[in-house]
Amino acid sequence: MNSSVKNLYNKIKGKINAIIEWRSTISPLYLFTVNTCFWLSVFYLQKEYQLQILVFSAISILSYDILLTPTDENSVIAHIFLWPFRSFFRTTAFLLFCYSSNELKDGDKEYACWSGYIALLLLLINPVWVYNGATEKIKNGIFVSIDVCIVNPLSKIYAAVYYICTFKFLKSLSEYSSRQAQRTKNFFIVTGNEISERLKKSWRYIISKMDYYLYQPMKNSKIGQPAKDKYHRFIEKVQYVIYGYWLSPVIEKVKITLKKQALTLLIYTKNFTIQLGIYLNNFVIWPVLVWGYNIALVPILEIVKEKYRYVEDNVLIYFLAPVCRTVINAVPEKSPFVEDSDLELDDFLPDENDDAESNTSWDPDDDEARRKEKEAALIAKKEKIKQKAALIEFPDFNDLGSSDEEFMFND
Repeated sequence: MNSSVKNLYNKIKGKINAIIEWRSTISPLYLFTVNTCFWLSVFYLQKEYQLQILVFSAISILSYDILLTPTDENSVIAHIFLWPFRSFFRTTAFLLFCYSSNELKDGDKEYACWSGYIALLLLLINPVWVYNGATEKIKNGIFVSIDVCIVNPLSKIYAAVYYICTFKFLKSLSEYSSRQAQRTKNFFIVTGNEISERLKKSWRYIISKMDYYLYQPMKNSKIGQPAKDKYHRFIEKVQYVIYGYWLSPVIEKVKITLKKQALTLLIYTKNFTIQLGIYLNNFVIWPVLVWGYNIALVPILEIVKEKYRYVEDNVLIYFLAPVCRTVINAVPEKSPFVEDSDLELDDFLPDENDDAESNTSWDPDDDEARRKEKEAALIAKKEKIKQKAALIEFPDFNDLGSSDEEFMFND
């Protein structure tokens, strides 16, 4: 179990390192995401949050490099003092984050933005720089340049001075003299051979020119040259026929004819295929689709509608109707806090003598008397209601032991 977890951790770590070190195909997406986040924070975050991000980035670099980086068998103090010289990019990014936070605090947003962006670029370049060992390569290049430009010339000068001062050149002086004498001898031999070869070539050139301009015109008379020309023409024609030179033009003409015929056939085939596709679409595929729609989809829709109606009826019958009946039964017909009274609706009932009085003649005195009787009955009804309300004891909230000061807010 531990080995599998460790292998999984190593694989995930390797993938993440490959992305950060620009060795993966996801590295451009990683760089695009980091760049987008930076510019979103620049344009949309407030100044306080930007300052917090810059300070947190600087503290993160310092904490990681001092606390989480191994000391390499050095003391803690030496590890802390050597931190600025360990990684140029991270140290510069730390200083730029500090400078950016200071500039942002002072109000210079442009310098803060660009210094923060340069610090971010340095942090993105640092893993690639470390992975490729650019520092070691530069160091080796400097050492090689010093060796080639300074050490090797000085060593050669020292060897030459030592060779001269110790008189070691006398030993090889005789050998050098013999070699120079041999070279001189070889030079004269080679030069003599070249001179003789040049003289021979010059003589041959003179003979050939004399043959070409003097002997050949005399040799080629008016009869011999035409016969020779005819013979050469005959040989050329025989070669043209036997070697098959005449086949090339014939083959080119055949190719052109075949290309034209093939193009015509392709155009005809294209038109035929289009017409065939239109015919199949109009008379085969579309009728089959319509038939399939009428056979398969329409019955399915009808079945779904029937099922929906069945479910709707069951919900209305077995769920909503009992719920509504329960709610209706639970609601009381009148308020439980008011007692029944026979006089509550007396005003809405017609009098018994209304029909009889309607038939008699109207008398204003009788009308005034009836109005007074109604007012007296209404006053008596109100007195009864007051007497019944007086019998109901309501709780006195003043005796609960609370005061108004408990509900006062302290300013």
